[in-house]
Amino acid sequence: MPLPSKQKEIYQYLADDIRKFYYPGAKLPNERNYAERLGVARKTLRYSLQRLEEERRIVRRKTGTYVLDEETGRCPQAREASPISILLPCPNYTEAANASSVVHIQDVIRGAMRAALEAGTRVVTIPVSENNDRDNINWNQLAGLGKDDIVLLTGAWYYRVIPVLTARKCRIGCIVEQDRIDMLDFSGATNGYLVYIRKNWQGFLTEPIDFLKKSGAGKIAAFMAMAPDCADLLEKWHKSGSAPNFTFGITDHLLSFDKQMNALKTFCRNHKFDALILDMNSTSDRHIDLYQELALPLSVKLVINSRSFLGPHPRPNMFMYYDPYLETGYTLTKSLLSGGTNGETRRMENKFYTTEEAYNEK
Repeated sequence: MPLPSKQKEIYQYLADDIRKFYYPGAKLPNERNYAERLGVARKTLRYSLQRLEEERRIVRRKTGTYVLDEETGRCPQAREASPISILLPCPNYTEAANASSVVHIQDVIRGAMRAALEAGTRVVTIPVSENNDRDNINWNQLAGLGKDDIVLLTGAWYYRVIPVLTARKCRIGCIVEQDRIDMLDFSGATNGYLVYIRKNWQGFLTEPIDFLKKSGAGKIAAFMAMAPDCADLLEKWHKSGSAPNFTFGITDHLLSFDKQMNALKTFCRNHKFDALILDMNSTSDRHIDLYQELALPLSVKLVINSRSFLGPHPRPNMFMYYDPYLETGYTLTKSLLSGGTNGETRRMENKFYTTEEAYNEK
């Protein structure tokens, strides 16, 4: 049934007013004030508001009337779900953590944001120490977390935090290295948790080595940015003969990216190989042509773990191999929001991409 001309005029004025002056999630004035401002009767205003609600442009609740996002039909401010909390080691984690950890955390945040948007909620980040010290947690930072709150964390760094979260009946999503899962105690988690186990450095090496051997590579090298304790383990692993005809180089993961690149160049000058595995992460936006930077022939096969090494265009002998933190952050969040987890462990499967596929994924 068409609106009377006067009612249609008021309805259109109201729709335009909301579109121009109120963002998604904004609360409209109460009916009396809004009617006075528009110069119409409350009954007339209420009729127009009803039409807008039927069209999913606003939502009326006990706390007031809110503007919906026209694309999603959701109300960001008047949300029904609690925010997704992601723990950070410290406020300036991008400076205090190594580049690989920074990239992983950022991907988890991005993945969680996608799932949160779909659910009509949001993501908040909570730094739990002042200076990246896992033995000096600022417990006040966790004061707002309670029953049914969803909390995401990456790594065994948070081993002291988990008992507190489980005692408060939070729902926990975690990504942890397979050799550090024993550090985490989920015995008190009665309200559901989901853990993804990722491969450690050994897993990162063995799969690319097998991949390169199957593609015809003979002498394989690897260059990795890692912590000293991991470097010692890598030395022992290499001496055990687990990977014959394989050589490697190591640089400190806390060095600047430029210094790591200089160490890589020196390694490439001093060793001969027909395939190279590179485990270095750059947080910079620049894209590096490794073949040019390292003076490598295009016949050398490269396995990289950072988009910074994709270069200006796809290369036929270059492959990306990485931990899918973004996808896992999305799955963790979506699973916990659905309430379908009650203490579950899954494996995070790494993926190989050709550089052409990696470009298409960007």
